[in-house]
Amino acid sequence: MKKVLLFRGSPASGKTTIARKVAARIGAKRIETDAIKSMFGDFAKIEWKRVIKDSLLTYQCSALLLNHLLEQEKNIVIEGLFLTRPPIKELERIAKKHSALFYVFSLTADESVLLSRDKTRRFSVKGGKKALRTLMKHANKLDDKNWIQINSTELSPDEIVRLVLRESGF
Repeated sequence: MKKVLLFRGSPASGKTTIARKVAARIGAKRIETDAIKSMFGDFAKIEWKRVIKDSLLTYQCSALLLNHLLEQEKNIVIEGLFLTRPPIKELERIAKKHSALFYVFSLTADESVLLSRDKTRRFSVKGGKKALRTLMKHANKLDDKNWIQINSTELSPDEIVRLVLRESGF
């Protein structure tokens, strides 16, 4: 049975690290929304209306990619902020259309850990501590009781990978 594993949550919570490791372990293709978003330009130099528009384009591209990959592959790993429900629901709809199981893993970490990690990331948050706190607040507010919550402050990446594999039936 095909499976789609979506990793969402705060910036610097470990989504990319975990998604890479999980995809490698299960031989899945990976959709990285930060890489898609980077095609639309430098968010530090544009106004928020454009950022929102580009984020919607990013999720639309992710949905198209998922649909295409599920026609060819068994398992897909997707990672990104996903600060609103509609893109997640659309990805879930596409997964169901292809008879794939759909799992959402919501990652977070303590604020001090997120701030420290963000300094070393390829796609660090522009706007510093205030912007990171805003994104963290929105990411945490969206959590759903059906999603698997993971605090990456408390677990190592390898422990999280084992948890994800167990929860998703691998």
